[in-house]
Amino acid sequence: MAQRKGVVEEGVPQHAWQRVHPLTPVFNGWQVIAVLIAVVLFQNIEFVGDLGKLADSFGFGLILLVAIGALLLILLVVGVYSYMSWRAMTYAVTDQAVWLRRGILFRQQRHVRLERIQAVDVSHPLLGRIFGLGRLRVDAAGGANSSLTIGFLRSDDLFGLRADILARAAGITEGNSDIDSETYGAATQEPVKRVVEADENLLYSVNTRTLVTSLALSMSFMLGLLALAASLVAIVIVGFAAGWGIALSFFPTWIPIVLVVGSLLWSRFSKEFNFQAAVSPDGIRVRRGLLEQRAETIPPRRIHAVEIHQPLLWRRRDWYRVLITQATRGTQDSSGGSTDSQALLPVGTREEAMLALWLVLPDLGVDDPVEFFDEAVRGRSPTKQFIGIPPNARILDPLVKNRRGVALTRTCMVVRDGWVVRTAAFAPYERIQSVLVSEGPITKAMDLASVTACLVPGPVNLTISHLSGGDSIAVSDELVKMSRQLRGSEPPERWFRRVNEPSFNGEVNVDLADLSTVEPVLNPTPLPEESFKPPEQNLQSEEAQ
Repeated sequence: MAQRKGVVEEGVPQHAWQRVHPLTPVFNGWQVIAVLIAVVLFQNIEFVGDLGKLADSFGFGLILLVAIGALLLILLVVGVYSYMSWRAMTYAVTDQAVWLRRGILFRQQRHVRLERIQAVDVSHPLLGRIFGLGRLRVDAAGGANSSLTIGFLRSDDLFGLRADILARAAGITEGNSDIDSETYGAATQEPVKRVVEADENLLYSVNTRTLVTSLALSMSFMLGLLALAASLVAIVIVGFAAGWGIALSFFPTWIPIVLVVGSLLWSRFSKEFNFQAAVSPDGIRVRRGLLEQRAETIPPRRIHAVEIHQPLLWRRRDWYRVLITQATRGTQDSSGGSTDSQALLPVGTREEAMLALWLVLPDLGVDDPVEFFDEAVRGRSPTKQFIGIPPNARILDPLVKNRRGVALTRTCMVVRDGWVVRTAAFAPYERIQSVLVSEGPITKAMDLASVTACLVPGPVNLTISHLSGGDSIAVSDELVKMSRQLRGSEPPERWFRRVNEPSFNGEVNVDLADLSTVEPVLNPTPLPEESFKPPEQNLQSEEAQ
Protein backbone atom coordinates (compact mmCIF):
# COMPACT_ATOMS: atom_id res chain seq x y z
CA MET A 1 0.00 0.00 0.00
CA ALA A 2 1.46 3.36 -1.03
CA GLN A 3 2.25 5.80 1.74
CA ARG A 4 0.13 8.94 1.71
CA LYS A 5 1.98 12.24 1.54
CA GLY A 6 0.84 15.78 2.12
CA VAL A 7 1.49 18.58 -0.30
CA VAL A 8 4.41 19.92 1.75
CA GLU A 9 6.11 16.51 1.71
CA GLU A 10 6.45 16.38 -2.06
CA GLY A 11 9.57 17.44 -3.97
CA VAL A 12 12.29 15.89 -1.79
CA PRO A 13 13.25 12.20 -1.51
CA GLN A 14 12.22 10.78 1.84
CA HIS A 15 15.72 9.51 2.65
CA ALA A 16 17.17 13.04 2.26
CA TRP A 17 15.38 14.40 5.32
CA GLN A 18 17.48 14.76 8.47
CA ARG A 19 16.49 15.63 12.02
CA VAL A 20 17.85 18.42 14.16
CA HIS A 21 19.16 17.89 17.70
CA PRO A 22 16.48 16.83 20.23
CA LEU A 23 17.20 19.91 22.41
CA THR A 24 16.28 22.28 19.58
CA PRO A 25 12.66 22.96 20.73
CA VAL A 26 13.89 23.66 24.27
CA PHE A 27 16.58 26.10 23.11
CA ASN A 28 14.17 27.81 20.73
CA GLY A 29 11.38 28.07 23.32
CA TRP A 30 13.10 28.57 26.67
CA GLN A 31 12.52 32.32 26.53
CA VAL A 32 8.79 31.82 25.90
CA ILE A 33 8.62 29.31 28.75
CA ALA A 34 10.40 31.71 31.12
CA VAL A 35 8.04 34.54 30.16
CA LEU A 36 4.97 32.33 30.71
CA ILE A 37 6.19 31.30 34.17
CA ALA A 38 6.86 34.93 35.07
CA VAL A 39 3.39 35.98 33.88
CA VAL A 40 1.71 33.19 35.87
CA LEU A 41 3.60 34.14 39.02
CA PHE A 42 2.83 37.83 38.55
CA GLN A 43 -0.88 37.19 37.99
CA ASN A 44 -1.02 35.06 41.15
CA ILE A 45 1.25 37.13 43.37
CA GLU A 46 -1.42 37.37 46.06
CA PHE A 47 -1.81 33.59 46.08
CA VAL A 48 1.96 33.21 46.50
CA GLY A 49 1.81 35.62 49.46
CA ASP A 50 -0.88 33.49 51.09
CA LEU A 51 1.13 30.25 50.90
CA GLY A 52 2.03 30.63 54.57
CA LYS A 53 -1.64 30.70 55.62
CA LEU A 54 -2.47 27.77 53.32
CA ALA A 55 0.40 25.80 54.80
CA ASP A 56 -1.01 26.37 58.28
CA SER A 57 -4.47 25.24 57.12
CA PHE A 58 -3.65 22.25 54.96
CA GLY A 59 -0.13 21.38 56.05
CA PHE A 60 3.22 22.13 54.50
CA GLY A 61 3.59 18.64 53.07
CA LEU A 62 0.39 18.89 51.05
CA ILE A 63 1.32 22.32 49.66
CA LEU A 64 4.76 21.01 48.68
CA LEU A 65 3.19 17.96 47.03
CA VAL A 66 0.81 20.18 45.02
CA ALA A 67 3.70 22.43 43.93
CA ILE A 68 5.79 19.44 42.82
CA GLY A 69 2.80 18.02 40.95
CA ALA A 70 2.18 21.31 39.17
CA LEU A 71 5.85 21.51 38.22
CA LEU A 72 5.83 17.95 36.91
CA LEU A 73 2.69 18.68 34.92
CA ILE A 74 4.33 21.72 33.32
CA LEU A 75 7.46 19.70 32.51
CA LEU A 76 5.28 16.93 31.04
CA VAL A 77 3.42 19.37 28.78
CA VAL A 78 6.67 21.04 27.71
CA GLY A 79 8.30 17.65 27.14
CA VAL A 80 5.43 16.35 24.99
CA TYR A 81 5.31 19.54 22.98
CA SER A 82 9.10 19.53 22.52
CA TYR A 83 9.09 15.92 21.36
CA MET A 84 6.30 16.50 18.85
CA SER A 85 7.99 19.68 17.62
CA TRP A 86 11.31 17.85 17.24
CA ARG A 87 9.66 15.00 15.32
CA ALA A 88 8.09 17.50 12.94
CA MET A 89 11.27 19.53 12.34
CA THR A 90 13.49 18.13 9.58
CA TYR A 91 15.78 19.54 6.90
CA ALA A 92 17.22 18.39 3.61
CA VAL A 93 19.77 19.51 1.04
CA THR A 94 19.36 18.67 -2.63
CA ASP A 95 21.05 19.79 -5.83
CA GLN A 96 18.33 22.41 -6.26
CA ALA A 97 17.60 23.86 -2.82
CA VAL A 98 17.88 23.75 0.97
CA TRP A 99 14.65 22.60 2.60
CA LEU A 100 13.17 23.01 6.10
CA ARG A 101 10.00 21.28 7.30
CA ARG A 102 8.28 22.03 10.60
CA GLY A 103 4.88 22.33 12.28
CA ILE A 104 2.70 20.07 14.43
CA LEU A 105 -0.90 20.89 13.51
CA PHE A 106 -0.10 23.08 10.49
CA ARG A 107 2.73 21.63 8.43
CA GLN A 108 5.08 24.09 6.76
CA GLN A 109 7.81 23.45 4.25
CA ARG A 110 10.15 26.23 3.10
CA HIS A 111 13.13 26.16 0.79
CA VAL A 112 15.89 28.40 -0.53
CA ARG A 113 17.12 27.68 -4.03
CA LEU A 114 20.89 27.29 -4.29
CA GLU A 115 21.28 30.03 -6.89
CA ARG A 116 19.52 32.48 -4.55
CA ILE A 117 21.84 31.92 -1.59
CA GLN A 118 23.57 35.12 -0.47
CA ALA A 119 25.46 33.80 2.56
CA VAL A 120 25.62 30.83 4.91
CA ASP A 121 26.06 31.71 8.58
CA VAL A 122 26.94 29.39 11.47
CA SER A 123 26.17 30.81 14.93
CA HIS A 124 26.74 29.49 18.44
CA PRO A 125 24.57 31.30 21.02
CA LEU A 126 25.83 31.39 24.59
CA LEU A 127 23.41 28.68 25.77
CA GLY A 128 24.20 26.52 22.75
CA ARG A 129 27.96 26.81 23.32
CA ILE A 130 27.53 25.19 26.73
CA PHE A 131 26.20 22.04 25.03
CA GLY A 132 28.33 22.31 21.87
CA LEU A 133 25.34 23.17 19.68
CA GLY A 134 24.68 25.88 17.12
CA ARG A 135 22.44 26.98 14.25
CA LEU A 136 22.94 27.42 10.53
CA ARG A 137 21.22 30.26 8.71
CA VAL A 138 20.89 30.34 4.93
CA ASP A 139 20.41 33.90 3.69
CA ALA A 140 18.63 34.48 0.41
CA ALA A 141 17.71 37.58 -1.55
CA GLY A 142 14.30 38.93 -0.69
CA GLY A 143 14.38 39.87 3.00
CA ALA A 144 14.06 38.09 6.33
CA ASN A 145 11.14 35.86 5.31
CA SER A 146 13.14 34.40 2.42
CA SER A 147 15.90 33.05 4.69
CA LEU A 148 15.73 29.98 6.90
CA THR A 149 17.48 28.73 10.02
CA ILE A 150 18.39 25.09 10.67
CA GLY A 151 19.27 23.97 14.15
CA PHE A 152 20.27 23.24 16.67
CA LEU A 153 22.99 20.84 15.48
CA ARG A 154 26.35 19.79 16.82
CA SER A 155 29.26 21.93 15.69
CA ASP A 156 30.88 19.28 13.48
CA ASP A 157 27.58 18.61 11.76
CA LEU A 158 27.02 22.35 11.25
CA PHE A 159 30.29 22.92 9.44
CA GLY A 160 29.81 19.78 7.38
CA LEU A 161 26.30 20.90 6.41
CA ARG A 162 27.59 24.34 5.43
CA ALA A 163 30.32 22.76 3.30
CA ASP A 164 27.74 20.58 1.57
CA ILE A 165 25.44 23.54 0.83
CA LEU A 166 28.25 25.70 -0.52
CA ALA A 167 29.65 22.85 -2.60
CA ARG A 168 26.28 22.21 -4.19
CA ALA A 169 25.72 25.93 -4.75
CA ALA A 170 29.10 26.08 -6.47
CA GLY A 171 28.09 23.17 -8.73
CA ILE A 172 30.90 20.80 -7.71
CA THR A 173 28.79 18.04 -6.10
CA GLU A 174 25.79 17.92 -8.39
CA GLY A 175 24.32 14.46 -8.29
CA ASN A 176 26.68 13.45 -5.49
CA SER A 177 26.12 14.51 -1.91
CA ASP A 178 29.64 13.72 -0.71
CA ILE A 179 33.05 15.22 -1.45
CA ASP A 180 36.50 14.15 -0.46
CA SER A 181 38.17 16.35 2.14
CA GLU A 182 41.51 16.11 0.31
CA THR A 183 40.16 16.85 -3.17
CA TYR A 184 37.61 19.50 -2.29
CA GLY A 185 37.26 21.61 -5.38
CA ALA A 186 36.46 18.78 -7.79
CA ALA A 187 33.62 16.28 -7.82
CA THR A 188 34.65 12.86 -6.60
CA GLN A 189 33.43 9.57 -7.98
CA GLU A 190 33.48 7.57 -4.77
CA PRO A 191 31.28 8.89 -1.97
CA VAL A 192 32.82 9.40 1.44
CA LYS A 193 31.11 9.55 4.79
CA ARG A 194 31.61 13.19 5.61
CA VAL A 195 31.64 16.58 3.92
CA VAL A 196 34.59 18.65 5.10
CA GLU A 197 35.01 22.38 4.67
CA ALA A 198 37.61 23.70 2.29
CA ASP A 199 40.85 25.13 3.63
CA GLU A 200 41.08 28.85 4.16
CA ASN A 201 43.73 31.56 4.31
CA LEU A 202 43.54 34.21 7.01
CA LEU A 203 43.72 37.69 5.51
CA TYR A 204 43.40 40.00 8.50
CA SER A 205 42.10 40.14 12.07
CA VAL A 206 41.22 42.82 14.62
CA ASN A 207 42.67 42.53 18.12
CA THR A 208 40.72 43.58 21.21
CA ARG A 209 42.92 46.58 22.02
CA THR A 210 42.45 48.10 18.57
CA LEU A 211 38.69 47.50 18.67
CA VAL A 212 38.31 49.11 22.12
CA THR A 213 40.45 52.09 21.10
CA SER A 214 38.43 52.61 17.94
CA LEU A 215 35.19 52.60 19.94
CA ALA A 216 36.65 55.15 22.39
CA LEU A 217 37.51 57.37 19.40
CA SER A 218 34.13 56.86 17.70
CA MET A 219 31.62 59.66 17.18
CA SER A 220 29.02 57.87 19.33
CA PHE A 221 31.32 57.81 22.35
CA MET A 222 32.44 61.42 21.85
CA LEU A 223 28.88 62.69 21.46
CA GLY A 224 27.91 60.82 24.61
CA LEU A 225 30.77 62.45 26.51
CA LEU A 226 29.73 65.88 25.22
CA ALA A 227 26.13 65.26 26.31
CA LEU A 228 27.29 64.20 29.79
CA ALA A 229 29.60 67.21 30.01
CA ALA A 230 26.79 69.58 28.99
CA SER A 231 24.50 67.99 31.55
CA LEU A 232 27.17 68.37 34.25
CA VAL A 233 27.66 72.06 33.40
CA ALA A 234 23.90 72.60 33.62
CA ILE A 235 23.78 70.87 37.01
CA VAL A 236 26.60 73.07 38.34
CA ILE A 237 24.90 76.24 37.10
CA VAL A 238 21.59 75.22 38.67
CA GLY A 239 23.44 74.34 41.89
CA PHE A 240 24.94 77.80 42.25
CA ALA A 241 21.76 79.55 41.14
CA ALA A 242 18.99 77.60 42.87
CA GLY A 243 20.68 75.31 45.34
CA TRP A 244 22.42 71.95 45.22
CA GLY A 245 19.37 70.05 46.39
CA ILE A 246 17.53 70.99 43.21
CA ALA A 247 20.62 70.48 41.07
CA LEU A 248 21.19 66.92 42.29
CA SER A 249 17.67 66.01 41.20
CA PHE A 250 18.86 66.38 37.59
CA PHE A 251 21.39 63.55 37.88
CA PRO A 252 18.87 60.91 36.64
CA THR A 253 19.03 62.65 33.23
CA TRP A 254 22.38 60.89 32.80
CA ILE A 255 20.72 57.48 32.82
CA PRO A 256 19.22 57.54 29.28
CA ILE A 257 22.44 58.99 27.86
CA VAL A 258 24.55 56.26 29.45
CA LEU A 259 22.09 53.55 28.39
CA VAL A 260 21.89 54.68 24.75
CA VAL A 261 25.62 55.22 24.25
CA GLY A 262 26.52 52.12 26.25
CA SER A 263 24.14 49.90 24.28
CA LEU A 264 25.51 51.16 20.96
CA LEU A 265 29.12 50.59 21.96
CA TRP A 266 28.41 47.22 23.57
CA SER A 267 26.51 46.04 20.50
CA ARG A 268 29.46 46.80 18.22
CA PHE A 269 32.00 45.37 20.66
CA SER A 270 30.13 42.11 21.20
CA LYS A 271 29.39 41.58 17.49
CA GLU A 272 32.86 42.51 16.21
CA PHE A 273 34.94 40.94 18.99
CA ASN A 274 37.72 38.63 17.71
CA PHE A 275 36.93 39.59 14.11
CA GLN A 276 38.70 37.54 11.44
CA ALA A 277 38.39 37.53 7.65
CA ALA A 278 39.67 34.70 5.47
CA VAL A 279 39.27 33.47 1.91
CA SER A 280 38.56 29.96 0.67
CA PRO A 281 37.13 28.27 -2.43
CA ASP A 282 33.71 28.80 -0.81
CA GLY A 283 34.15 32.58 -0.74
CA ILE A 284 34.86 35.15 1.97
CA ARG A 285 34.70 33.77 5.51
CA VAL A 286 34.07 36.08 8.46
CA ARG A 287 34.29 34.99 12.11
CA ARG A 288 33.33 37.21 15.03
CA GLY A 289 31.37 37.44 18.26
CA LEU A 290 31.81 37.52 22.03
CA LEU A 291 28.71 35.97 23.62
CA GLU A 292 27.34 34.60 20.36
CA GLN A 293 30.03 33.38 17.98
CA ARG A 294 29.28 33.58 14.28
CA ALA A 295 31.06 32.16 11.25
CA GLU A 296 29.68 33.49 7.98
CA THR A 297 30.62 32.45 4.46
CA ILE A 298 29.77 34.86 1.66
CA PRO A 299 29.99 33.35 -1.85
CA PRO A 300 31.77 35.51 -4.43
CA ARG A 301 29.77 38.15 -6.29
CA ARG A 302 27.16 38.31 -3.50
CA ILE A 303 28.27 41.68 -2.11
CA HIS A 304 26.51 44.54 -3.86
CA ALA A 305 28.44 47.56 -2.60
CA VAL A 306 31.28 48.62 -0.30
CA GLU A 307 31.65 51.79 1.76
CA ILE A 308 34.83 52.93 3.49
CA HIS A 309 34.54 55.21 6.55
CA GLN A 310 37.20 57.31 8.23
CA PRO A 311 35.96 59.26 11.29
CA LEU A 312 37.72 62.46 12.25
CA LEU A 313 39.46 61.01 15.30
CA TRP A 314 40.73 58.01 13.34
CA ARG A 315 42.72 60.04 10.84
CA ARG A 316 45.79 60.46 13.02
CA ARG A 317 46.09 56.67 13.29
CA ASP A 318 45.13 56.23 9.61
CA TRP A 319 42.34 53.78 10.50
CA TYR A 320 39.35 52.86 8.33
CA ARG A 321 36.07 50.96 8.63
CA VAL A 322 34.65 48.98 5.71
CA LEU A 323 30.92 48.22 5.43
CA ILE A 324 29.16 46.07 2.86
CA THR A 325 25.65 45.77 1.45
CA GLN A 326 24.13 42.36 0.78
CA ALA A 327 20.65 41.48 -0.34
CA THR A 328 19.75 40.08 3.12
CA ARG A 329 21.72 42.31 5.50
CA GLY A 330 19.92 44.76 7.74
CA THR A 331 16.99 42.41 8.37
CA GLN A 332 16.06 39.91 11.02
CA ASP A 333 16.69 36.27 10.44
CA SER A 334 13.93 33.73 10.22
CA SER A 335 14.22 32.87 13.88
CA GLY A 336 13.67 36.42 14.93
CA GLY A 337 17.31 37.07 15.71
CA SER A 338 18.82 40.50 15.63
CA THR A 339 20.60 41.91 12.63
CA ASP A 340 24.26 41.16 12.08
CA SER A 341 27.17 43.49 11.89
CA GLN A 342 27.61 44.69 8.31
CA ALA A 343 31.35 45.30 8.62
CA LEU A 344 33.84 43.58 6.38
CA LEU A 345 36.53 45.36 8.42
CA PRO A 346 35.50 46.88 11.79
CA VAL A 347 38.72 48.90 12.05
CA GLY A 348 42.01 48.53 10.23
CA THR A 349 44.92 50.15 8.51
CA ARG A 350 45.00 51.59 5.00
CA GLU A 351 46.48 48.38 3.60
CA GLU A 352 43.78 46.26 5.28
CA ALA A 353 41.05 48.56 3.98
CA MET A 354 42.45 48.23 0.47
CA LEU A 355 42.51 44.45 0.87
CA ALA A 356 38.89 44.39 2.05
CA LEU A 357 37.91 46.44 -1.00
CA TRP A 358 39.94 44.19 -3.25
CA LEU A 359 38.08 41.13 -1.95
CA VAL A 360 34.86 42.58 -3.39
CA LEU A 361 36.22 44.55 -6.34
CA PRO A 362 39.38 42.92 -7.74
CA ASP A 363 39.24 45.37 -10.65
CA LEU A 364 38.57 49.04 -9.90
CA GLY A 365 38.75 49.85 -13.60
CA VAL A 366 41.55 52.42 -13.29
CA ASP A 367 45.21 52.49 -14.28
CA ASP A 368 46.56 53.31 -10.79
CA PRO A 369 44.28 51.76 -8.13
CA VAL A 370 46.39 52.93 -5.17
CA GLU A 371 46.26 56.57 -6.24
CA PHE A 372 42.56 56.21 -6.99
CA PHE A 373 41.90 54.68 -3.56
CA ASP A 374 43.61 57.58 -1.80
CA GLU A 375 41.76 60.09 -3.96
CA ALA A 376 38.42 58.43 -3.15
CA VAL A 377 38.99 58.14 0.60
CA ARG A 378 41.07 61.22 1.37
CA GLY A 379 40.78 63.50 -1.66
CA ARG A 380 39.49 67.05 -1.25
CA SER A 381 39.37 68.55 -4.71
CA PRO A 382 37.93 67.69 -8.15
CA THR A 383 40.31 65.74 -10.38
CA LYS A 384 40.28 64.24 -13.84
CA GLN A 385 38.63 61.13 -12.30
CA PHE A 386 36.19 62.74 -9.85
CA ILE A 387 33.47 65.17 -10.89
CA GLY A 388 32.83 67.74 -8.17
CA ILE A 389 29.85 69.96 -7.48
CA PRO A 390 29.68 73.29 -9.35
CA PRO A 391 30.53 76.63 -7.66
CA ASN A 392 26.90 77.71 -7.32
CA ALA A 393 26.16 74.57 -5.25
CA ARG A 394 28.74 75.37 -2.61
CA ILE A 395 26.32 77.62 -0.76
CA LEU A 396 24.21 74.49 -0.13
CA ASP A 397 27.22 72.33 0.84
CA PRO A 398 29.75 74.66 2.49
CA LEU A 399 31.48 71.93 4.53
CA VAL A 400 31.83 69.31 1.79
CA LYS A 401 32.16 71.59 -1.21
CA ASN A 402 35.68 70.31 -1.95
CA ARG A 403 35.11 66.73 -0.79
CA ARG A 404 31.91 65.70 -2.59
CA GLY A 405 32.40 64.03 -5.95
CA VAL A 406 31.59 61.08 -8.20
CA ALA A 407 33.74 58.91 -10.46
CA LEU A 408 32.69 56.43 -13.14
CA THR A 409 35.47 53.96 -13.89
CA ARG A 410 35.44 51.10 -16.36
CA THR A 411 33.89 48.75 -13.80
CA CYS A 412 32.22 50.66 -10.96
CA MET A 413 30.67 53.85 -9.62
CA VAL A 414 32.41 55.64 -6.75
CA VAL A 415 30.88 58.38 -4.59
CA ARG A 416 32.95 60.25 -2.04
CA ASP A 417 31.45 62.53 0.60
CA GLY A 418 31.62 63.58 4.23
CA TRP A 419 33.53 66.10 6.29
CA VAL A 420 33.56 64.90 9.91
CA VAL A 421 33.36 61.30 8.70
CA ARG A 422 34.88 60.75 5.28
CA THR A 423 33.08 58.16 3.19
CA ALA A 424 33.79 56.51 -0.14
CA ALA A 425 31.16 54.18 -1.62
CA PHE A 426 32.00 51.66 -4.37
CA ALA A 427 29.45 49.66 -6.37
CA PRO A 428 29.93 47.54 -9.53
CA TYR A 429 27.71 48.62 -12.39
CA GLU A 430 26.08 45.19 -12.60
CA ARG A 431 24.74 45.54 -9.02
CA ILE A 432 22.88 48.79 -9.72
CA GLN A 433 19.13 48.15 -9.84
CA SER A 434 18.01 51.50 -11.28
CA VAL A 435 19.05 55.14 -11.57
CA LEU A 436 17.10 58.06 -10.08
CA VAL A 437 17.61 61.74 -10.96
CA SER A 438 15.86 64.15 -8.58
CA GLU A 439 15.64 67.91 -8.13
CA GLY A 440 13.65 70.22 -5.86
CA PRO A 441 12.28 73.69 -6.58
CA ILE A 442 15.41 75.42 -5.23
CA THR A 443 17.93 73.11 -6.91
CA LYS A 444 15.95 73.26 -10.15
CA ALA A 445 16.19 77.05 -10.13
CA MET A 446 19.97 76.68 -9.56
CA ASP A 447 20.27 74.08 -12.36
CA LEU A 448 21.29 71.36 -9.89
CA ALA A 449 20.19 67.75 -9.52
CA SER A 450 21.00 64.66 -7.47
CA VAL A 451 21.73 61.24 -8.94
CA THR A 452 21.05 58.03 -6.96
CA ALA A 453 22.18 54.58 -8.01
CA CYS A 454 19.55 52.36 -6.39
CA LEU A 455 20.84 49.22 -4.67
CA VAL A 456 19.36 46.58 -2.41
CA PRO A 457 18.67 47.92 1.12
CA GLY A 458 21.82 48.28 3.18
CA PRO A 459 24.24 50.72 4.80
CA VAL A 460 25.80 51.89 1.54
CA ASN A 461 24.19 55.00 0.04
CA LEU A 462 25.16 55.72 -3.54
CA THR A 463 23.79 59.25 -3.97
CA ILE A 464 25.72 62.21 -5.36
CA SER A 465 23.91 65.46 -4.51
CA HIS A 466 23.86 68.84 -6.25
CA LEU A 467 25.58 68.04 -9.51
CA SER A 468 25.16 70.48 -12.35
CA GLY A 469 22.31 69.75 -14.73
CA GLY A 470 24.63 68.64 -17.52
CA ASP A 471 26.77 66.43 -15.25
CA SER A 472 23.73 64.77 -13.70
CA ILE A 473 22.36 63.81 -17.13
CA ALA A 474 25.75 62.53 -18.27
CA VAL A 475 26.28 60.48 -15.09
CA SER A 476 22.80 58.93 -15.16
CA ASP A 477 23.07 58.02 -18.86
CA GLU A 478 26.46 56.39 -18.33
CA LEU A 479 25.18 54.43 -15.34
CA VAL A 480 22.20 53.09 -17.28
CA LYS A 481 24.39 52.09 -20.21
CA MET A 482 27.14 50.40 -18.16
CA SER A 483 24.75 48.57 -15.81
CA ARG A 484 22.83 47.21 -18.80
CA GLN A 485 26.03 45.96 -20.45
CA LEU A 486 27.58 44.34 -17.37
CA ARG A 487 24.56 43.03 -15.49
CA GLY A 488 24.65 39.58 -17.08
CA SER A 489 28.41 39.26 -17.58
CA GLU A 490 29.28 37.47 -14.30
CA PRO A 491 26.32 35.67 -12.74
CA PRO A 492 27.24 34.18 -9.35
CA GLU A 493 25.38 30.91 -9.90
CA ARG A 494 27.61 27.85 -10.13
CA TRP A 495 30.64 30.12 -9.95
CA PHE A 496 33.03 27.35 -8.98
CA ARG A 497 32.77 25.71 -12.41
CA ARG A 498 34.74 28.64 -13.83
CA VAL A 499 37.62 28.04 -11.42
CA ASN A 500 40.35 25.67 -12.52
CA GLU A 501 41.69 23.82 -9.48
CA PRO A 502 42.54 26.77 -7.20
CA SER A 503 45.47 26.17 -4.91
CA PHE A 504 45.53 27.34 -1.30
CA ASN A 505 48.86 26.18 0.03
CA GLY A 506 50.61 28.30 2.63
CA GLU A 507 49.39 30.96 4.97
CA VAL A 508 48.44 34.46 3.90
CA ASN A 509 49.34 37.08 6.49
CA VAL A 510 48.15 40.64 6.85
CA ASP A 511 51.20 42.00 5.04
CA LEU A 512 50.24 39.85 2.02
CA ALA A 513 53.44 39.51 0.07
CA ASP A 514 51.58 37.65 -2.66
CA LEU A 515 47.82 37.29 -3.14
CA SER A 516 47.93 35.56 -6.51
CA THR A 517 46.42 32.41 -4.98
CA VAL A 518 43.35 34.33 -3.85
CA GLU A 519 42.62 35.96 -7.18
CA PRO A 520 41.27 32.87 -9.04
CA VAL A 521 38.51 32.44 -6.46
CA LEU A 522 37.30 36.00 -6.21
CA ASN A 523 37.79 36.75 -9.90
CA PRO A 524 37.44 33.48 -11.86
CA THR A 525 37.64 35.07 -15.32
CA PRO A 526 40.94 36.56 -16.51
CA LEU A 527 41.42 40.15 -15.44
CA PRO A 528 42.62 42.86 -17.81
CA GLU A 529 46.10 44.22 -17.34
CA GLU A 530 44.80 47.26 -15.50
CA SER A 531 42.95 45.15 -12.91
CA PHE A 532 43.24 45.96 -9.25
CA LYS A 533 46.49 44.41 -8.07
CA PRO A 534 47.02 43.06 -4.56
CA PRO A 535 47.59 45.97 -2.18
CA GLU A 536 51.12 44.96 -1.17
CA GLN A 537 52.32 44.91 -4.77
CA ASN A 538 50.92 48.36 -5.36
CA LEU A 539 52.53 49.67 -2.17
CA GLN A 540 55.90 48.37 -3.26
CA SER A 541 55.60 50.03 -6.66
CA GLU A 542 54.46 53.25 -5.00
CA GLU A 543 57.46 53.26 -2.67
CA ALA A 544 59.80 52.59 -5.57
CA GLN A 545 58.51 55.68 -7.32
